[in-house]
Amino acid sequence: MTYLVFFHIMAVLWFIAGVVAVNVLMMRASHSKDVAFIRLTLDYAVFFGTFFSLQGAISPEQREPSWRGARAMAYWGRVGYWRPGPYSPGALWSR
Repeated sequence: MTYLVFFHIMAVLWFIAGVVAVNVLMMRASHSKDVAFIRLTLDYAVFFGTFFSLQGAISPEQREPSWRGARAMAYWGRVGYWRPGPYSPGALWSR
């Protein structure tokens, strides 16, 4: 199991644990009109925090490259200094 897969699994588990913890804490809070709004806000905060942490965990080769990055990779690929990683689309396609 690679580090990236492990990080994704742990982030999803932390997301589920965070949602459960927020809901339990809010159920124990005083019942007022604001409890539902606070719970929804915290749920979305946990969700978006997990989402952006997952986006940060994705390696640059798996992201959609910018034009500058694509030109640089094409240049270094021709020159011979840049080598695609083992999980790049070209390497996976050629297997």
